[in-house]
Amino acid sequence: MIRLMSKQPKPKDVIETFINDIRSVRHSPRFQIIVTHGVLELLVNTLVEQTCKHQEKIIESTRDFPHAVKLVLLSEKGIINDSQFKFIDNFRKLRNSAAHGAQFVLKEEMLKPFANLNAVRNPAYHDVKTKLEKLCEFLVIGFWNANKGSFEIAFKPEVVADKIKHQLIMNSLRPL
Repeated sequence: MIRLMSKQPKPKDVIETFINDIRSVRHSPRFQIIVTHGVLELLVNTLVEQTCKHQEKIIESTRDFPHAVKLVLLSEKGIINDSQFKFIDNFRKLRNSAAHGAQFVLKEEMLKPFANLNAVRNPAYHDVKTKLEKLCEFLVIGFWNANKGSFEIAFKPEVVADKIKHQLIMNSLRPL
């Protein structure tokens, strides 16, 4: 029997969910920064889990291995490049300002560490809130795309399974 439509809802794309979460708090720069940082931290932890020998200790021991140390580890191992390290580390500092201050007012100068990114310097983005939203989206999508293979393994196992199945079929068709 051929099913024309599945009764199961299509699972949302993970990156789409991340971006929707970031956009859902656009009314508050503080929340937008914290949500974006949470996504980036999840992605950093995913890379640590996949590339570090003692990943459980590193992930569980947040006092010994805070986010900043995980970034350094990934950078030193060559898992993330210097540009990714710089932007995510600068965003971590912005998150600390947003999360730990009694008052938080987003100002243009807070985005200076990201000034050379199109998300911030694009003249179409006039106000600082729009620049922040585009920066948040850019950082998450850029980091995802730069490490897509690793993230697909963790967040989209069906994609990896399809690729493996395709490769097995292709290998079986090759003459020996």
